[in-house]
Amino acid sequence: SMVWETTIDLRYRWNIDGDNYLQPRLRWYRQTAADFYRHSLMAGQPLPAHASADPRLAEFDAITAGFKYGRRLTATSEWNIRVEYYRQSGDDHPADAIGIQKGFDLFPETSAVILQAGFSFKW
Repeated sequence: SMVWETTIDLRYRWNIDGDNYLQPRLRWYRQTAADFYRHSLMAGQPLPAHASADPRLAEFDAITAGFKYGRRLTATSEWNIRVEYYRQSGDDHPADAIGIQKGFDLFPETSAVILQAGFSFKW
């Protein structure tokens, strides 16, 4: 089963001065569903050879927006902090939902705030 992915990831690093920088980021991601992705199976219907309701295999879009601030400590080391917001959404009420499924959110939106601190150096 082939899953197609499309990603646009934009970043720009602004040097504030010789030692500090700010790097905003905007990322958009889209993927198609795996051929064997099913949000449900019908009773009485033949079972497919493979099936999964794992939403990571569904069609969805995701967006990430944020920035990273870094400070050079020496010629070979820096520390940085990154703050980003992530949101993932898919078809929460698919047309082929059956019965009471039509009243449920079958692909709940996922969102997160990411805070990361880092230190890097070269030998």
